[in-house]
Amino acid sequence: MQITVRWVDMNYGEVEQRVYRSTSPLDPQNLPAALGVVGPGVEKYMDDTAVEGETYYYRVESVAPDNTTYLSDEFQITADLAYPVDVVCYFTGDAVSGSTVTEETGTYNGEIIGTVDQVVGSDGFALSFPGSTSSYVRFGQSLFTTVDEFTLSLWIKTTDRGAWLTKVASTFSNNGFIFFRNVTAQTHFRVASGGTLSTGIDFVTTIWDGEWHHIAATYSADGMKLYVDGVLDNSSSEYIGTLNISTSAYWNIGRDSRGQDPINADIDNLRIYEYELSAAGVAGLFNANK
Repeated sequence: MQITVRWVDMNYGEVEQRVYRSTSPLDPQNLPAALGVVGPGVEKYMDDTAVEGETYYYRVESVAPDNTTYLSDEFQITADLAYPVDVVCYFTGDAVSGSTVTEETGTYNGEIIGTVDQVVGSDGFALSFPGSTSSYVRFGQSLFTTVDEFTLSLWIKTTDRGAWLTKVASTFSNNGFIFFRNVTAQTHFRVASGGTLSTGIDFVTTIWDGEWHHIAATYSADGMKLYVDGVLDNSSSEYIGTLNISTSAYWNIGRDSRGQDPINADIDNLRIYEYELSAAGVAGLFNANK
């Protein structure tokens, strides 16, 4: 699985920063080989080799131009896919009370509009959408006002075509949107901002066969990628830069947030990250719930 290690750069004018990791406390006088090296000013490192359930100890060392080094305090992280590191929004179908769907970070609780049921999901319970424009879940009006990379991840079971997860303002390109749907015999993952609308990419694999599938989409300077069941399915080098996402539109699950393209589907374990998960990170999410 993947752990995102984050720290604050203390502006030592470094030429590089070395990340160290161990399964036991690190001895500053006897450090192991660096796990990875990042450039000056960087404040995160993606550890793709973590094992679920293992506890790791990290330190970061800044190297100045004269080779003077500055070693950080030690910090400890336990690799746990049950509550993914650095997820900014995480819904399951397990925590529903009345019209509220509890979001696991406690920041973006969802509101059920109309009729959305609980059914047996990919793991525990899922949210079941009837394919009606008046039945959906909305959340996170303030989630992502500007973003330059992200990951969308969910499990879905459907034979229908419609919108799964959207944040769409009334005018696509001027207001900016994140778009994840399958309509008119195509599945689209598209983004837009500042008058620029991406071409987007489609799935190669058929996923509307009535079986559970794990779907992930990533956007970053490396382009756009779609994954099905833990494997890269399609990709594009297209990148339109930092997205300025509409603050007037809610995220919608189960329909397009403009009130169209509803889907009859069961959806579970929806996760949103404010960075691009690696292929190993996506595979880890799939393997955790398959």
